[in-house]
Amino acid sequence: MHVGKTGREEFIVDGVRCNAICPGGIDTPMNVGLRMPEDMDFNHIRKISNPLIPFGKPEEVAGVVTFLASDDASYINGEQIVVDGGVTSMI
Repeated sequence: MHVGKTGREEFIVDGVRCNAICPGGIDTPMNVGLRMPEDMDFNHIRKISNPLIPFGKPEEVAGVVTFLASDDASYINGEQIVVDGGVTSMI
């Protein structure tokens, strides 16, 4: 039986890490004209949203990027990090 690298091991040995940053509503020019579809159930939106949580700032996402790129995150691999002010945790 041949035991070799399947691909993932090569990346780990070379120090390559892969993490995903999942931003929520971030205050960027892209979101200025954001509109909900006409058939959206706004009662459902009210139940799952919190008007006290404002849009995040680009700098808050950049801080996560900076951390993941630093040596402090060298043992973090294969993670999905949600940056949404806690909105997802309320669903």
